Amino acid sequence: MTVDHDSNTPPSLQIKAQIEYSIACSELQPGTQLPSVRELATQLGVAPVTVFQAYQRLKEERLIASQSGRGTFVVRKPGIYIEPKQIQHFEVLIDTLIMEAQSLGFNILQLQEQIATHWRVSLQENHKLKVAVIGIFQEPTRSYANDLNRMIGNLAELGVFTIDDIEQDPAERNRLQSFDLLVTFPHYVLKLKQLVGAQVPVTDLHFIPSEHTRTSLAKLVSQTRLLGVAIFPEFLTLLKLGIERFAPHVRHTRYAVLGDPKVKELVRQCQVVVYATGAESVRKLLGGEVQQSFEYRHVPDSAFVEEYLLPLIRSISMRTG
Repeated sequence: MTVDHDSNTPPSLQIKAQIEYSIACSELQPGTQLPSVRELATQLGVAPVTVFQAYQRLKEERLIASQSGRGTFVVRKPGIYIEPKQIQHFEVLIDTLIMEAQSLGFNILQLQEQIATHWRVSLQENHKLKVAVIGIFQEPTRSYANDLNRMIGNLAELGVFTIDDIEQDPAERNRLQSFDLLVTFPHYVLKLKQLVGAQVPVTDLHFIPSEHTRTSLAKLVSQTRLLGVAIFPEFLTLLKLGIERFAPHVRHTRYAVLGDPKVKELVRQCQVVVYATGAESVRKLLGGEVQQSFEYRHVPDSAFVEEYLLPLIRSISMRTG
């Protein structure tokens, strides 16, 4: 984690944004302990109150939590809780099934195949959930939904919304009441719960940089003059973090917010422009020595979807089917 002391973005916001990004991209796993306020302040060369402010805002968003005498941790995702009595009842059913299978002459492989077949049929026959994917920008959110649709197959029908539309339009909030599950960035979960109410469950979705983004950055030569452009100051910190991670060999890098009057001149001086999602309009300024431009795009983390989101969707489907 770093703090750019020359940036117009307050240090506390830079710290908060980097932790949010690390959680959303599964780099900080649930249960991970964060440095103490004093330790991180010393590491980053900022006042302890700066780190305290960042931690406080993250706690308000319920992304991190402090445990008395132990420290501060990334909040663990609640699993699908099953009562002990339900587990005991389930084990009795399994024992009965095994005895019946043995009496019919089934071996373990035949029993597994029968269970797998009936499991697949059950999933197909259950209620198809309506899942809303809520992002910041319409087109990228639609892309996230398309990626997610390929990962979860036919288990859900996906809708696309933006957080701004939901905040500003009561009709959009009312539309969400017809969905079975809302999926969004980790730091928007609490806001959505406040906007929509407790009637519809809300969960987060984690992301990783796309393969195209990673390989495009890795292929750049070290002498490349690179400009990173974001639409919001807080995005700029995250963009810089990502570029430095996948292109640490590129030494000539500069960064700017899209609305900065100097952007046009900075574009003229660079060879490659990497822009954050939402800053696509910078392409209108391309010309001169610019040889390449591409978006720093994220995609849903398939491991997170498999481990957390799919079991949740199946659980809700079983309850509502």
